[in-house]
Amino acid sequence: MYIDCPSCHQTTLIPYSHEEFSVRCKHCHTAISSVNEKLKTHNFLTEIKPLIPLKMEQTGSLLGRTYKIMASSVYQGMHEDTEWTWSEWLLMDNNQELKWLSFSMEEGFLLFDFIESYPLNFKSIQKIPTPEGELPIIDHITAKLKNFEGYLPWSTHDFHTYTYYSSIINKTYYSLEVFHNEASLFKGVPINPLEVESG
Repeated sequence: MYIDCPSCHQTTLIPYSHEEFSVRCKHCHTAISSVNEKLKTHNFLTEIKPLIPLKMEQTGSLLGRTYKIMASSVYQGMHEDTEWTWSEWLLMDNNQELKWLSFSMEEGFLLFDFIESYPLNFKSIQKIPTPEGELPIIDHITAKLKNFEGYLPWSTHDFHTYTYYSSIINKTYYSLEVFHNEASLFKGVPINPLEVESG
């Protein structure tokens, strides 16, 4: 699938068909999002680069499975009056299943699976519901998407502030991402940096 960039009118490849998506034009670098079947452009105020320079469309193996890097993104937020920056890479395997590889100086590399999304009908979150039961919140951070490259199968046009709640049990990380009235649960495991470098 191809689209015409609304800014430079050059053709840009959309590698996979999704109802909503975001992509960077390879010609003028404009961020393009599909919103209600219409293309919109938006510019990020910063051009912060990922903390680790993994290459777009690079292919490698993690935990015995082969993935291709579809996108990279950088988030920045405040944690206990300290600015916190982390990077994420969207990975896709041969079956088009998605995983998220994240990196921060505080936590290192984590590989996340999406578990589920559900609507929120309350204002405060006391515990994180997981397949292993409700877990206590050990940390939370409010952050914004600051930059992205590549192709994302969702729209970044209306991205504002996210709140992330985290918990850990038996070396398994759970992250609850809250935006507006929806929560998305992710499950992550630590990844050896040498495995990322060798992949």
